[in-house]
Amino acid sequence: MPALIHSQVWDVQNRLAEFNLSVDSLQEAVQAGHLGFISCTENDPPTVRGLIAWAYTLRRLREILIPAGWKRDDAQNFSRTFSKESKINILVATGDKGTGRVNLHPRTKSPKGQLTELAVSHNIQHAFDGFLPREKSERLSLSVYGMTWILLAYISVTEVRAELSLPSNIEDGHILAWEERIILPRIEVDPDSLEVSSTDNDPGPEFNVPVRLKS
Repeated sequence: MPALIHSQVWDVQNRLAEFNLSVDSLQEAVQAGHLGFISCTENDPPTVRGLIAWAYTLRRLREILIPAGWKRDDAQNFSRTFSKESKINILVATGDKGTGRVNLHPRTKSPKGQLTELAVSHNIQHAFDGFLPREKSERLSLSVYGMTWILLAYISVTEVRAELSLPSNIEDGHILAWEERIILPRIEVDPDSLEVSSTDNDPGPEFNVPVRLKS
């Protein structure tokens, strides 16, 4: 089934408002990731751009949302920001070039761990019966807070696109299908304002923390 897509500004604003979120807050978080990305130089390790972009986006998202009542949880290196009131969890991930484009089907750039797979499985089950099996619920503790959404960002030196989307399928660690996509307005980057040592527009490898469930 094709994803439900929100791309008109008024529709995006209205849908985000249902979660007590705003376009400005999500864009500000992604812009922080872009600033971290372009701060890297050719002397940094090749993987560090993806790590810094992810970390800066997540940090700024939490700086904005936590004063508004959201919570953070980094158990088992599974970094989520959640709201009991809005009943959603938000993860931050790097997307491919389809991110933020209505006519393309984005996917996460690098494989995710088992906790992300369980979160996506929970989304699928929640759509049918609203609960996660007890043995998984106790280990993941996500069912209390509802569905898990991904703040998916494509960041290069000269281009920034993002969306808040609800994953519905994951294969071999890659999220490649979405039940709903909220496309954020494209963030314009002024090339004259960039001070970087490289003109490479490829985001490069994404930093990925392997996460394994405890037996």
